[in-house]
Amino acid sequence: MPPLIAEDLLWLLHSDDDGCCMIDRVALDPLLAGALLVELSTGTTAESIPPVTITDRGRWAPQVMATPHAVPGYRNQSDPVVVDAIAQIAARALSPARMITDCGRGLRATVSARLVADGRVRHERGRILGLVPFDAWPTLDLERKRALRHSMQRTLLDNHSPDPRTEALITLLSVVRAAGKQCPGWDAESIENLVRARGRRFVPKAAVAAVEAAVFNAQAGTFTGAA
Repeated sequence: MPPLIAEDLLWLLHSDDDGCCMIDRVALDPLLAGALLVELSTGTTAESIPPVTITDRGRWAPQVMATPHAVPGYRNQSDPVVVDAIAQIAARALSPARMITDCGRGLRATVSARLVADGRVRHERGRILGLVPFDAWPTLDLERKRALRHSMQRTLLDNHSPDPRTEALITLLSVVRAAGKQCPGWDAESIENLVRARGRRFVPKAAVAAVEAAVFNAQAGTFTGAA
């Protein structure tokens, strides 16, 4: 069973050596849940039907709905996280924002544990100045991580057409302006501008908008003291 996009995403958002998070941690939960929405609503090819669709209801808010049958060729249908998410969506249509909230509960802990079990990272705990607790996830399998980055660099720097998974990863990283951080030695801002200019072939626009809104609301909540 291949890893979830959320697993690769969380891995890429932590530095190789010290395992510290590259972005504001408050954005992690909505971003990872958004990665699940993106994965379920993105087909494995441009023509394929994904397990979940986001309906356009005109003036009304879009809804996330489960495809009413098993999807041939979809690789992660037996993943417990996917099974649970599709069950929640099948039970009742959800708005994208609600799906991110409901399906995101506990997702970061699950994804982190999978990265450790897969031998990709080591979990370290400590305290800053002996007071403030922190968690770090240094990379163990650096060769595999470099290969993951290389697939994105081929798209960003060499103008290769991405597969759906690579496009999804680049899109999600760009939501938190971390796509440029996957291309060491290049100007990060230029890479972010390139991502926005390229457009997308596979990832639904409504899914991206939902992730952007969820991340923005989470960060805005910390600024106002609501979180």
